[in-house]
Amino acid sequence: METAAVSFLHTQACKISSNQGIIILLWIGWCDTGSDKGFSDQQLTECAKRQNLGNRGSEVKVDGVPVAKLDVRQSLISGKLDYKINSLTNVTESTSKAFSLTIPPDTHEANQVPGTWRAVSQEWWVFLKPLSPGLHTVFYNIRVTPTGALTSPGTNPHFADITYNLQVTK
Repeated sequence: METAAVSFLHTQACKISSNQGIIILLWIGWCDTGSDKGFSDQQLTECAKRQNLGNRGSEVKVDGVPVAKLDVRQSLISGKLDYKINSLTNVTESTSKAFSLTIPPDTHEANQVPGTWRAVSQEWWVFLKPLSPGLHTVFYNIRVTPTGALTSPGTNPHFADITYNLQVTK
């Protein structure tokens, strides 16, 4: 059975100060004790990493110039997490310490238990220095990597192109 890819295109216009840096969240996965009752912080950390199984790739460009690239693969081999970095250029990977996460009663996420829970996340970020005054374009994507389509277990491939047209003021 063949599945269709999920595509997303988004363009946003914003005004920001030339004193402000920019943070771009490329990928995030988390686990919480509402859905994963009884998990220790270490188990939540392992669970969060498993939320990012598959091939993950993104590229960030500022004014058409590539500034960051993410191409990683996380899979399970005999129940153990296998992690391969193909490219991690100007991208910061982090795994959080435990924090409080509130899931509202009207959440749109499937299988989430409303309430405030202890949670842990794994994510990849790009940190951009402040841009000079003027018009700038920040573009990032989530695309096919050299090793295949971006997938998570039980989901279709996802592709996204996100563009921010920025008016940077002094």
